[in-house]
Parts: sequence; structure tokens; C-alpha cells
Amino acid sequence: MSGSPNRPGLTAFGPFPKQNPIPVKNPKTQLDAGMMSLLIWQVAGAGLVMPKVWAALDGTSGLVLNAHGEIWNPNGSVSPPLVTYSAVGRYSVQYGSVFEDENGNAIASNLQFPIAIPLSPPAQPFGSIPHRNAAASITDFTVAVELKSADASTYVDGPVLLLVW
Repeated sequence: MSGSPNRPGLTAFGPFPKQNPIPVKNPKTQLDAGMMSLLIWQVAGAGLVMPKVWAALDGTSGLVLNAHGEIWNPNGSVSPPLVTYSAVGRYSVQYGSVFEDENGNAIASNLQFPIAIPLSPPAQPFGSIPHRNAAASITDFTVAVELKSADASTYVDGPVLLLVW
């Protein structure tokens, strides 16, 4: 549907099928109108609660983008976001402002509500995450990430998961 990567509303999927145009004789090869309505409802709802982008960053020894995913890049053909190490515990992730939809049309992206989650360094066992504070803010299409110590008195480097809606 045109408009991706922005969120599709329920009406973007067209009218709900109210009844089957012909009776469903084989549910393995035919889709019931009620099931189709449920699928449309769930896909539209999922678009509201899933992040548009995610990025796993690690600033432990120089900033590294370990992994990333974007709603407009399902096959990984678009360049990754630009990551920048500003200072200890301060990173930025820059995304483009326009992306192509599934038909190749340019669509202005709308990124908002970033969240940064501190992660455990790979060398530490599960459950021993050092207590840290992380925050994220967004200006235009650049997300600023800050990672601080448990008491929030100093900036620290480390791994962080970034999610943006």
C-alpha cells in the first residue's frame, strides 16, 4: 500500500469485507471474510505499537553499530544510519528524511518518540547488567543518545538499544 514507511491507518486497507462473495468451501485455499477483517485489524494495530527503527550501539571501545533495522528497509538494501561518537556516553544516530515506499515513490518519514535502553556488555553474564541510565531525544532525523552511570552523575560508554516510533 502506498505511504509506507509511515503508519497505515485502518482505512488504508480499504473497506472491511462484511461477507463472503461466495461460500468458503475449502479454508485451506480460500480466506473467510471474517478472518480477512481480523488480519487487517491486527496489521493496522501492529503498525501503531511497533518501532519504525531500532539500532544496537556499543560505545565500549569506539562507537560501533552492531545491528539495525528500519521499517523502510525490509531487505537491507538501504545504507545504514550514520552513527557518531560525540563524547563519552553521548552518541548520535542520523536517518534520512525521505525514503522510498514499496512502489519507489519518495515518502517523507516521520520519526518520533525515541527510547534508549542500556544493555549488558557481551562479556558479562545475563542478569548482571550494570545499572545505568539512558535517554534519547530526536531533532529532525537525528537521535541523540546519552548513557550515564547508575547515579546519573557521570557519562559512561557502553552498549545501548535504540528504538524509535
